Amino acid sequence: MLLQGASTLYGPHTLSAYIQEFKKLAIAMVNGEVIDAGPSPPDLLDKQISLLPPVIVDMTPLGINFGDVQQDVPKNSSYMKKDIVEVTFWSSCPRNDLMTEGTFSLVELLQRTGDWRPVYDDDDFCLHFKWSRPAPLSAYSHATI
Repeated sequence: MLLQGASTLYGPHTLSAYIQEFKKLAIAMVNGEVIDAGPSPPDLLDKQISLLPPVIVDMTPLGINFGDVQQDVPKNSSYMKKDIVEVTFWSSCPRNDLMTEGTFSLVELLQRTGDWRPVYDDDDFCLHFKWSRPAPLSAYSHATI
């Protein structure tokens, strides 16, 4: 028995609905037809509940901002494929902002032109985001990417 479907926006019949709509799309693509976008799902973000306790205090040391680098890679470093690179930033608790439609982390590659090109973000399995506090009751926290 599949229970996972009951926790989706459309309930236990989500798979059947997807199959129905994807079949319509596939037939329309083959026939070169245009399909109306149809209704969008309701925005229920303001109705979501959390069973986690709130974050009481989140701060950085004096003169440091959230997002500042706490521990960087050595200057003029170069890395090869499969090397592990780790950088730590001053962070707040990720529960303060779930970054809906955003990203907690983004890795960019410096091009020869001097431009930065995004290469990895939260969607990539090779990028790990680890949030921690330096001590159990600390108001400070770090995000290590």
